[in-house]
Amino acid sequence: MQIVDEYDYRNAKAILERRFPSELKEFYLLLNAIKLDLMCKSKQKNLSRQIQLHFKDNGWNIEQGLFTLPELKYDITKDNFVVEIEIGHERLVYAVFFKFLADFSKSKIEAGIMVVTGDATKFGAKWHNSLINTKKKLDGIREVYSTPILIIAVDP
Repeated sequence: MQIVDEYDYRNAKAILERRFPSELKEFYLLLNAIKLDLMCKSKQKNLSRQIQLHFKDNGWNIEQGLFTLPELKYDITKDNFVVEIEIGHERLVYAVFFKFLADFSKSKIEAGIMVVTGDATKFGAKWHNSLINTKKKLDGIREVYSTPILIIAVDP
């Protein structure tokens, strides 16, 4: 997989670089090193799962409960460094916004990371969540949504 772009919403990158410099660097390295099997492209959870397992194999936690709502899960974590993989349907991005908001509002996290597609068609469908669509959704709620998010776009 290759990181092709990113969107730094509300200075999330600076926050993460200050608070989690080694984790952020490791995250970028591991994300770029993933080789996805796109044969399972009709099952989006399988794509996310491939990413999760790659991180788990490298000492990260997967499916960790939120700090404030443990019944909801983050895809990848390392301490308070939290990541959501949202390469599935673009409408699911709002649930990710809520997860980050829940923990940010209680000062449990300082920022979140969301992994999305750069070019959705490279994952096999136009409806995959992309950086362009995520930015558009965040811009629509900018006045009320203050949680810093670093959105990283990847292509296979």
